[in-house]
Amino acid sequence: MRTGEVAQEQASNETIRNRLCSLVPLPIDCSKLSIDLRSYSSFSEIPSTIPMKDASLDADNMKYERGSPGQIMALRAFYEWPIHTDIMRIYLSNVPSGQHMLVAVDVFKTEPFQ
Repeated sequence: MRTGEVAQEQASNETIRNRLCSLVPLPIDCSKLSIDLRSYSSFSEIPSTIPMKDASLDADNMKYERGSPGQIMALRAFYEWPIHTDIMRIYLSNVPSGQHMLVAVDVFKTEPFQ
């Protein structure tokens, strides 16, 4: 993404999701991994909250923008990790579903690719 390879190869959201899932050392359900890749005009515009709607992740509002040279980009990944024991749910649950929302963010400025 940073060097323009993803934009040039016309990679899809599904391709990026599969690449990210292949890097996770734990078995996860990749269909539940939500990816939001967007460009921003300044670093301060990048959201710092989890996009929620009606007590669940607002996956319908996720975007996939490939970006162009020199753009500020943010790749955000969201995954609702299931918590199977009630005792742990009390301490680890951070979303209304009773699960734990794992969030990863990578912010970068793309290289001046062609």
